[in-house]
Amino acid sequence: MLANVYLHPFDEEMTARGYRLVRYADDWLILCKSEKSAQRALKGAKEILEGQLGLTLHPDKTKIVDARQGFDFLGYN
Repeated sequence: MLANVYLHPFDEEMTARGYRLVRYADDWLILCKSEKSAQRALKGAKEILEGQLGLTLHPDKTKIVDARQGFDFLGYN
């Protein structure tokens, strides 16, 4: 519950920037159409989470993937 309250500004800012965001507690996905867009989204997410909210992104979990190749989210692939 606390993660939802604390990360609400992140949701609003990413949505305002035009990104499609899926988040459950502190796990999130940003859906992009291209790798270039994904790079921009990741940079923006880092700016908000690390700069404004003072959080640290997990280096192994924070990455850009192609959904067609599969990925893990909330314990599912």
